[in-house]
Amino acid sequence: MSHRLFARRLPVIGLIGLTCICLGCQRSPFEFAPAAGVVTLDGEPLANARVTLGPQRQGDSLVAGPDSSGVTDAEGRFILTALSGETGAVVGSHKVRISTLRTEFREGSEAAVMTSPERVPRKYRSRERFTATVPSGGREDLLFELTSD
Repeated sequence: MSHRLFARRLPVIGLIGLTCICLGCQRSPFEFAPAAGVVTLDGEPLANARVTLGPQRQGDSLVAGPDSSGVTDAEGRFILTALSGETGAVVGSHKVRISTLRTEFREGSEAAVMTSPERVPRKYRSRERFTATVPSGGREDLLFELTSD
């Protein structure tokens, strides 16, 4: 390649490189805040439950943002992480789903195998039962009290 040809292409190559760098550094269009809490069933901590918060659209926004989820520990505590990798949840209103059911695909099998049974009553497994709000300062006191009846 001649030096003149390289010199003419250098600005284009530089622009492509700068565009790639800028796109890679682009921040999420959503505001995230720390979010954590506790889940109980009949007054006892519910361990190994997946808590999922689904953000609700706000204003004229076409997209609400990514869901956030966390799994409870032995004391029923959970810390949320967005599916996009950010810590916490999108700031705003959310619908909540809680479930202990776990499945996995085993090698050589075409069907999923249940690895953990569902202990959460059906009424709490839809996103219609609980709502939660995550303010811009975060919220570490989310409490979901489930009952068997």
